[in-house]
Amino acid sequence: MPNSDWKLVNTGKKESYELEHWLEKKEYSTSGENFKKLTKTIETKIKEDHSEKVIQWSELDSALENHPSWFSDLAPMVHKK
Repeated sequence: MPNSDWKLVNTGKKESYELEHWLEKKEYSTSGENFKKLTKTIETKIKEDHSEKVIQWSELDSALENHPSWFSDLAPMVHKK
């Protein structure tokens, strides 16, 4: 049975809006630098160098909850007054 698209996040640059949405939801800046850092964390820590270009939302949320240090170098969202 195939996975539903709504459970998966494409980590490719063409679909950067998907990870940018996650960054925004978790109150991180959606800057290009944060996107690069997040994709590197996904590739090296969560997916452990597997070549897959997708991750489940739940995997990403679980990694943040269980390993917050992996995300500590992400810049926070700047709220405008």
